Amino acid sequence: MAASLKRPNLWLYLQFPLLPLEALTRAEPDTDQTAAAPRAVITARGNPRRVLCCNLAAEQCGLEAEMVLPTALAICPELRTLPRQTDSEQALLQHLVLVAYRFSPEVIIDQAGGLWLELSGCEKLLGGFTPLLQALDQAINQPPLAIASGFGVSPEAARLLSRPGFQTRVPGPEILRRQLAAAPLAKLDTSVRKQADLAKLGFDTVGDLLALPNKVLGRRFGAAFLEQLARLTGRQPCRWPRFQPPSYFEDSLQHPDGIQNKEGLLFPMKALLQRFCHYLMARQCHCQAMQWGFEPLLGEPVTITVQLTSGQNRWSSLLAISRLQLERLALPGSIEMIRLTSRQLAPAPGDTPDLFSGADGQRNDSELLDTLRARLGVEALSQPVLNLIRIKADPNYLEQLN
Repeated sequence: MAASLKRPNLWLYLQFPLLPLEALTRAEPDTDQTAAAPRAVITARGNPRRVLCCNLAAEQCGLEAEMVLPTALAICPELRTLPRQTDSEQALLQHLVLVAYRFSPEVIIDQAGGLWLELSGCEKLLGGFTPLLQALDQAINQPPLAIASGFGVSPEAARLLSRPGFQTRVPGPEILRRQLAAAPLAKLDTSVRKQADLAKLGFDTVGDLLALPNKVLGRRFGAAFLEQLARLTGRQPCRWPRFQPPSYFEDSLQHPDGIQNKEGLLFPMKALLQRFCHYLMARQCHCQAMQWGFEPLLGEPVTITVQLTSGQNRWSSLLAISRLQLERLALPGSIEMIRLTSRQLAPAPGDTPDLFSGADGQRNDSELLDTLRARLGVEALSQPVLNLIRIKADPNYLEQLN
């Protein structure tokens, strides 16, 4: 009886096909000119170099992935090329997985540029799958990303059934079964040789394989292929490692052309702080201090440390305090890299209100102190404290003060 009531597995796969490009341009303000300019990420190695991915404007000019660079420039002379930066891709992917972790306790990273979420136990989180997926769509698309998505009874099935766009309606179990059976074998993650063997035998869809007995498939294709089919159909659990948030935060954004003034730094700083706050929410903690690093095209990097009177997890407050401290800093002429690091974290406080001043009053006092400290400097503030050592040594010390 218990087995019949078991909830069926449900996985969501999210793929980011333009991750190499969006990792380099996500920190730029969204302007019409930026959106209309043809751009492409070029492979860092190989001769000749090739287009890895490109934006819509470049596609409309006739560019596509794997096109050699000389051909791409001949077709689109105004094309702006960017070298691939895998570190930036991984940083963006880590941010996206932190957002996803707020909606599912089981998240798996696909190093090919995607991630999986286990959703079968999350239906009641926001009152159903549809509102949960709509909230996830809104959270992960700030700013908008190119996304493909798919559902399945296993991670491999969800990836196999992915299609362009963010799907917010979950198909029923029978629909998912029929979709998997109709999926072309060309999308199955197997070797070229095995794909050729399957084609020679007249197999076109996953359903063609699943219709055969396991003994027949095992003799023809081996135990490893049978195990892959078992994972695909959910008969064997996925043992890929699940994501766990790191114990500290470190992220960076790079601007290839350099940022020439402090106002230009605010947009990428906001993006980094929003990533940071997603991390804080995933870890259920607050920030007590953080460090900014500004690395110029030429010259030595400059750093500032933002100390907070009490824990904070709101990006708007952290940006306001950082901006005040930035005004007092002398920066080099052109900043190429902005880095944010925080290792001083504390558990998020509970909802118990302060007995005397209330939670809001305490928060406002802390923000006022942080603002004054950022504007005037730490040395400009002081506060009275009791000399506990003196009191313990001389019990009459308090009476002498009176």
